[in-house]
Amino acid sequence: VDECVQVTRALKELGGDILVVHPAVKTFDMKDLEEKKRRVAKAKISVAEIREEARSLGCRVALENLLPHILGGEVSVLMDLIHDFRGSSIGICFDSSHANLWKSPKVEDYLKSVSAHVISTHFSDNHGQYDDHQPPGDGEMNWPAMLKVLKDSAYQGVFMLEVLGKSRSRDPDEVIPHSFEQVSRILEKEGML
Repeated sequence: VDECVQVTRALKELGGDILVVHPAVKTFDMKDLEEKKRRVAKAKISVAEIREEARSLGCRVALENLLPHILGGEVSVLMDLIHDFRGSSIGICFDSSHANLWKSPKVEDYLKSVSAHVISTHFSDNHGQYDDHQPPGDGEMNWPAMLKVLKDSAYQGVFMLEVLGKSRSRDPDEVIPHSFEQVSRILEKEGML
């Protein structure tokens, strides 16, 4: 929490206004419902502290949807974590690669269920097995379906890319233009550019 508060202050100094936070980082047995309940309660306390500092600085907090084995990935848990703060300075950062690793719901259905609360994005692609964070179009995601949900939602923010994964071993001077070309082609095809 202290690190997130410090980062929020740096964010404000740099002119940013949305702090993306992972609701959890450590794994545990997600089938242990008592432990899950305890961790959700602790996460709510931490999120409240971070949000309060962010709000005092005029910033917002976006909780990122996480991988299936980390708390904060399930739609119901993510929505529960922001429930008490609705209408204030908290929302969701939708990570398409993380959402695509859930067997259910489909990535576009996941987005649809949280779209009213999305205030930031991390768009990338994968093949549904690893958190590859490949450039959009280099994986298996149904970009037309996902972009239709985004277009139908109230989201007015940045179409932010988070292309990492296998791209880490490639030259950024290659990955960045390729990602931009792929996204431009996809967005243009869907009438969003």
